[in-house]
This record gives sequence, C-alpha cells and structure tokens, in this order.
Amino acid sequence: DVLTYHRVNLTARVSFKDGTLSPWGSYGTKFSPAPWITPQMVYQMYGILAGWRGSHPNNSQSVVGFEKQYISLDDLQTFFTYSGLPQDIPNIVGPNDPTTPGGESTLDIQWIMAIGSGVPTTFWSVGGPGPTHDGGAYILDWALQIANTDNPPLVTSISYGDTEQGFFDKFGNYDYIRRMNGELAKMSLRGLTVVAGSGDAGASNVGEDGNDISDTDPTCTPFRPFFPSNSPYVVSVSSTFPSTNALPICQHPFHNRPIVCSRVGEVAVSVRQGTHWTTGGGFSNLTSTPSWQVDAVTHYLNITKNSLPPSSLFNSTGRAYPDVSTVGFNLYVVWNGQIVPIGGTSSSGPILAGIFSIINDIRLNNGLKPIGLVTPSLYSLNKEYNVLFNDIVVGENNDGDLQVRSSPYPIYCPYGFVTQVGWDPVTGLGTPRVDTWVPYLTL
Repeated sequence: DVLTYHRVNLTARVSFKDGTLSPWGSYGTKFSPAPWITPQMVYQMYGILAGWRGSHPNNSQSVVGFEKQYISLDDLQTFFTYSGLPQDIPNIVGPNDPTTPGGESTLDIQWIMAIGSGVPTTFWSVGGPGPTHDGGAYILDWALQIANTDNPPLVTSISYGDTEQGFFDKFGNYDYIRRMNGELAKMSLRGLTVVAGSGDAGASNVGEDGNDISDTDPTCTPFRPFFPSNSPYVVSVSSTFPSTNALPICQHPFHNRPIVCSRVGEVAVSVRQGTHWTTGGGFSNLTSTPSWQVDAVTHYLNITKNSLPPSSLFNSTGRAYPDVSTVGFNLYVVWNGQIVPIGGTSSSGPILAGIFSIINDIRLNNGLKPIGLVTPSLYSLNKEYNVLFNDIVVGENNDGDLQVRSSPYPIYCPYGFVTQVGWDPVTGLGTPRVDTWVPYLTL
C-alpha cells in the first residue's frame, strides 16, 4: 500500500491478457501519491462556501471544445450524483456526439459546473475545417463566433493551445496570434473573461505529445512560450497538487534524515516533485510585459537574478505567465461511465473559471458589471493587501513530461524557472483565497 503524500520509489510491470509479463520498470522520479480531488476538496482548499449556487439569471459560463471533443450528459449526471451535487444540464452550441465523449471536454464541463454550480453553462463546440492535427477548426474560429454572438458567456475556459513557435511553423508568421489577440482584446472590452492553461510540459514544452497544431518539441531549449495562455487578454493558470512538502524546509536533510512536515499545502506540478508532467510558464517572445504586471515581474527577476536561466533562453520583457494557479492533478471525472483521474493545466482552467463565475454572480446581484479582464485588479489588489492568494513556494518548471523507456525526448532539463515568495513564472500569484476575493472584487 502507498501512503498519500509520502514519496516512494515505484516499480511496476504489465500483465497482458495472454498471461505474459513485461519487464519490471522504475517510475522516472520518486513518485508523489496525491489524493483524488473532489469538488468538496476544492471548496475547502480555496475558501468557497459549501453549497453555494449561482442565482443571477444573467450570469453565464462556458467551456469550448475542438478536435471533435464531445460530452456525454449521462456522464455529467453521474458525476453530479457521485459528487453529491445538484443536477444541472448545460446548453450545447455546435456539434456534439454523446456516444463519443472526449476526455478533455468531459473534464472541462464537469468541473466548471461543479465549481460554478448553478450558473447557466454552455458547452461551445466548434466544428468545421481548420489547422488542428485532424484538420479541424481552432481557437480563432471560436473567437469569431463569439464576436458574432450578442450575449456570449461571461466566463470561458479554454483547454487548448500551442507554442508561439508552433503557430509560426504552422502558418509561416505570427499573424494568427496577432489576430487572435485582437479578438481577445475585443472580448475583454465586452466584459468577458477568458481563462487558459499554461501548458503541461514546463518552460520548454519538451516531449508534449498534445500540441494542437505542431509536432512534439524535441529539446530542452529554447524555451517555448505557450499561446493563448500568454496573451495579455486572458487569465493564465498553472497547476499545483496537494503535498506535505510545501515548504522549502520539508525533506531537507538533517543528520542524514529528511525533515518531515505534516501540514498539507500545495506545490507546483512537476516531474521533479513526483508527478508525470510539468506545469508551464515563462515569458512571451511577441507581447511585452503589461503595465499592471511590471512590478511583480521586476520583483521576481531581481530576487532570482542568481538562479535565472541564461538570458538567451527567455525574453525578460515579455508578457509573463501564469497569473494564478489552482490544483490540477488527479481530479476525478466520469468518462464513458467510468471514474478516471485526469490532470493538466486544462484541469485548473475550469476550476478557475468556475471561481470567476462565483464572483460574477455576486457582482451581478449587487448591481455591478461582470469582472471582465480581471488580471490588472488581481495584481494591484494583491500588491496592496497581500491576502488574496496562497503563495506557492516549492516547485519549478524545468522539465517536460515523463516518457516511456524508448522515447527520444528528454524528461529532465537543466533550465527553467523556480517558485519564489510573490509572483513567479511557475505558479503566478498563487492559488485563490476566494473568501478574501469576495470583499475586494464584489464592491
């Protein structure tokens, strides 16, 4: 038996149907067992009032799906039942085949509706031709649909993206990114909030086989900023997981034995911390640091100047990301009738989007406008009061994804960014303390 939070050396082998066994293999890092994440755990972690439900009729939220990622309403209702949550049914825009639900869309719809409970929700499915690997439509097609919609969802979580270099390789220039940023800017002017995951393979995106429009990135350098998460018009979110090693002193050797901490906190998801993937983060090569972010980024660059990666690997004057983080490892979903664990910054996206829907609901009931582009407020309020986030101070994003034995891609990389007190390009400002957000963001 493996104890939760106690890192272990893990070996395993596969038993096949014909009775043969694979050779024993060792997990590529000291494995860190984490608990199943349920909606109630997220409520408790982030100060969300248990039993909260949206009540304003004009509030709304959505997740967007591409690449024939569909949802099953049967899976959704089973998820609600297993989670002890009220049954709700989303609106569906675009194509949907409930007999072939996708893991990504299943995760997105179940978790945004679990956190933003009771808020009218849309599954926005985008079909048609486009640049994805399967020849399907992509994020700009969705953005243009939103531009032509009179009352689009107030909050949207996007679990898709690719590197800036990937967009260049696909289109031969950065025009797609520039046009997409223009559409995202229009959304922010309309009071809409867009949340996007920061990528699942560290600062370089090495070894990530889930790129939407480009091939797997083969090397640890150069760093490869991830779009649209690094757009200045979205809220960029990275991932954490629960751990008792949430302070730098934990596991530090003392008389040849590690110091054992008992309080459960959060650390950045990374291979070195005992998971099988690494949360992304870094600096855009195309977009400059927004004015509302300059102080936080400058502080980080100053306090880490002796441990930063070589300056040739990143653009220190670029839009820095992520902005915030939430738990994003080992979330349970119901997919094809089965309970399965799923993780990724695309898990953190719908959680954060649901939290923003909570804030919007309170604002709308108070006669206020929706939060829209909320990042400037998050940075300024955190600087002034320093109570809005749980600061994550353990973790790094040097590495990529855990690989099979025959993979040509490296797992560990020499360079990346590290967490620090305050904002950092691994976990942003930290994880939300929703109970403290309410008085500052709803008045």
